[in-house]
Amino acid sequence: MSEQNSLYSDEGSDDNELSSGDEWLENYNAEVDHGSPDNTPVVSDEEANDEDDAAPENAELVWRETYEELDIDPFIQITGPSHNLNPNASELEYFKLFFDDNMLEKINAPRMQTGQFVGRQTDNMVGVVWMDKKPVNVVASNESLIEVDTTNRRQKDGTNARVTRPRVVTNYQENFRGVDISDQLRAKYSIGRPSKKWWKYLMNFIIDLCIVNSFIVKAETEVPQVARTKKRYRQLDFRINLSTQLIGNFARLRTPAPPMRPRATHAHLKLGRKRSTCKLCTKTGEKKRKTTQMGCEKCDKHLCSAECHNTFHVNIGIGVVTEE
Repeated sequence: MSEQNSLYSDEGSDDNELSSGDEWLENYNAEVDHGSPDNTPVVSDEEANDEDDAAPENAELVWRETYEELDIDPFIQITGPSHNLNPNASELEYFKLFFDDNMLEKINAPRMQTGQFVGRQTDNMVGVVWMDKKPVNVVASNESLIEVDTTNRRQKDGTNARVTRPRVVTNYQENFRGVDISDQLRAKYSIGRPSKKWWKYLMNFIIDLCIVNSFIVKAETEVPQVARTKKRYRQLDFRINLSTQLIGNFARLRTPAPPMRPRATHAHLKLGRKRSTCKLCTKTGEKKRKTTQMGCEKCDKHLCSAECHNTFHVNIGIGVVTEE
């Protein structure tokens, strides 16, 4: 434990900053007894008997040799630098702890320019990475790697320039719109609902896809203009017709309600408001007080009985009111 603390301590450093990778390695080699010219660490008998704590052979070289043998040139050419290292930045000291100068140059190498591409081909399988504004990755089985064409790309100054483009990318850009249109049509009137069960999503996806494909086939079919009720046959029209045909006679028709009898003119009925005195009884001067909710809605008068109702309408010149 004391040996590890001495390796990573800040003692002896004036500015309390991490030393460079070379200084760190020199301190490590000076404080660790490798025991042999090939840097094989010396392990005591007591440590060798303990299998859990025993260090592997050439333990200090495993990490460094692994990364020094790693060829990252193709990766850097395709993806560009993973970290733009400023020589004056403090982060560079941390990178020097893990990578040598040669590796740092590869990491900080410039990315591909617009129009450049790299690819590999095995039998009929072709993989291409073409640099547009961003890397475009394409895998195909019906194209050749050597077939290229050109396309226009707008530059930063506003001018157009011709850039090289692999034929496999051209074919993809010319034909991928079919998938996008299918996804757009499927999302317009989707029957699916959010669900945590994957098989429900898959089932709804297949049904939507079948409906969209059927709509495209019907739209591409030459249908007489007379058979169309609208100028444009929309997907919504197709789905409505499809749902109507699928329902068929399954749904039970509602029984129409019997027609309501029209109320007689000046009918004697319940007015639906607070009780009030009878209009006719009040005029005849009867001593008793009669209140009622019945009356003539059209005349807006309270009339306690059918007799009062008819007498009132005879007096105003309408005559006897009869209900049909």
